[in-house]
Amino acid sequence: MAIVPASKKQITPINLEERGIDVADLNVLTDLELRSAIERNDLAFLFSGFVNFSLPLDRIEPGVFEWERENMGVTMRVTAAKITDPATGEKVYQIPYGKMARAILLHICTEAVRTGEPVIDLGASAAEYLKKLGFSLGGSTRQTLYRQIQAVAGMHLIMSAEMSNSEGQGYEEAEMLVSKKRALWFSTRPDAEGQDSLFSSSITLSDDFMNALVAQRRGIPVDEGAWRYINTHSRSAFPLDMYTWLAYRLHVCPKKGVKVPWERLAAQFGTTMNTHEFARHFRAHLPLVLKVYPQAEDSVKFVRGGVILYYAPSPIPERRSRKRPAIKSPTDE
Repeated sequence: MAIVPASKKQITPINLEERGIDVADLNVLTDLELRSAIERNDLAFLFSGFVNFSLPLDRIEPGVFEWERENMGVTMRVTAAKITDPATGEKVYQIPYGKMARAILLHICTEAVRTGEPVIDLGASAAEYLKKLGFSLGGSTRQTLYRQIQAVAGMHLIMSAEMSNSEGQGYEEAEMLVSKKRALWFSTRPDAEGQDSLFSSSITLSDDFMNALVAQRRGIPVDEGAWRYINTHSRSAFPLDMYTWLAYRLHVCPKKGVKVPWERLAAQFGTTMNTHEFARHFRAHLPLVLKVYPQAEDSVKFVRGGVILYYAPSPIPERRSRKRPAIKSPTDE
């Protein structure tokens, strides 16, 4: 058999799509790994309370006015805002929940830290703001947006901690409103696609919330590119909470590791699942989180009764950009 010189060999192109690989998806993940959030202009911020404690994943039963989570002896209690239901005009109590509430929070916290100003512009249309948040306009999405903006902006936060030592015990509590003024315009035109408002909507954050975010530097950095990827690839808000918490927690973990019991994790996350079900969901969502946080690949180990967390570098620090051509899909030609 004749040997074909290496220079004469034909190289058959690999069709990634035929192998079930989403080329656009691969490009996004590659960019997330090679360029920092700062280089991509994806540096966002989230109030530390919503990193250490999660809002509900799903809508809370009517008549429930408070949501409480606990983490390491500290408790965050959320009191529901009384909102106007855009579908009925009725006044109802609503605790913010799910992916959209988290997207709204990320946006208002980011704008407050970036600008240092308490007035957050929400744009002049639902379509415009939904696009900014990473959602599309359709079905009841506009009404959900209106409810969630009111619920997020109007909620009341109470942070409390109990302390004790050999000499006595004490209790500390701080409370704040997220906003002190809300100027929201709700369109009643069902056919309004993008131009559904003649007035711009805005939220004015409270002095206490602004002080916590800016002066006290409690705005925790978040890679918004990674956050968007998870938001796009999951119907649940669970992996969003996992990502923000792990990105914040792992880089301060000791190299020898620290064990966190399932019971403690379930108490801080936004779910009322039992411990067994919570552990199952945490395991199921971790691969998606690790796609955008590959530095943590070996930093979360499952053990009996919980997880052991090991040190992993933060995904936020600026890294030197390495240029790499995007992988083109055969259909791009």
